[in-house]
Amino acid sequence: MEQRAEPEGAAKMPDDSGEHTFLRYLEKVRPAVDRRIAGCISALDPDGAMDPELVALTGIGKRLRAGVCMLSFDAFSDDPEGLGVALDLSAAIEIAHSASLVLDDMLDEDEDRRGMPALHMSKGRKKALLEAVGLLSMPYSIAARHGGGYVDDLARTHRRMVGGALAELDVKPEEMPSRLYDEVISRKTGDMFGLAARFGSSAAGCPADLVERMGRFGAAAGKAMQIGDDISDLRTPARSGGPNNASELLLLRCGGADEVLAKAIHAALRTLDLVGEAPEVPERLSAWMPVLRSSPSEIAALMMNEERTDKASHRHIP
Repeated sequence: MEQRAEPEGAAKMPDDSGEHTFLRYLEKVRPAVDRRIAGCISALDPDGAMDPELVALTGIGKRLRAGVCMLSFDAFSDDPEGLGVALDLSAAIEIAHSASLVLDDMLDEDEDRRGMPALHMSKGRKKALLEAVGLLSMPYSIAARHGGGYVDDLARTHRRMVGGALAELDVKPEEMPSRLYDEVISRKTGDMFGLAARFGSSAAGCPADLVERMGRFGAAAGKAMQIGDDISDLRTPARSGGPNNASELLLLRCGGADEVLAKAIHAALRTLDLVGEAPEVPERLSAWMPVLRSSPSEIAALMMNEERTDKASHRHIP
């Protein structure tokens, strides 16, 4: 019998070798995600009007959010049509993330991004702002291919991310640091990871309750990612110039950063337990559960262990 070819981006069902972790999974799906991002940008910018440096920015990155989206699909379905939807939505999320990085670099006065000069350093603040707004329109066009619900969810997530960034800009000394830190990282980072998990599980055809449970898991994994990133910046003052944005300073005030991270990872795993306890969970989820369970700690570890050349900064604490 002729073997059916797997669709682009399909990941094989994990076995019991113990080698199937989130980072290994990400290695397998990333090439397909990268190709889909390039294809979406080419289709939406047929005349090549987008700045080449911005195009280059979208072509690199860790693809953690896309990895969560694709994993949230693969854990529940192997449907080829749904896989195409998940790849589109993964591309939308990563393009939205690239646009947010341009704006973040302007707000934080970072000079480098992903080994290249930040866009506002090479093009000026006005052009960088306009390019970011133009890029930010693309994820909505991509999501609209698959229904208004995806567009609405993306819009809500962007509003919450802006709210998190505003909260980070307006930290008051008298506010409880642990509560405020959780609010900031939940909105500015966790919500996009939550969106990724909802998008993937929705593309897999999961019922609404299961999609929401996956969203809570994704958001918790995203918080672990941000804590790992902040810990890394706190531990590399020679590269980052010391703690110099609100989330890092808030984590410093929380005391026991490693404990904060451990609690976040534990909380993420608890949300995953709730996913497994949901009604109408497909049998295939059990095979993917080890990969899902490895993701919060592996994402955080990646942020803490990576070389910080992607976030070189010359900011100063006011």
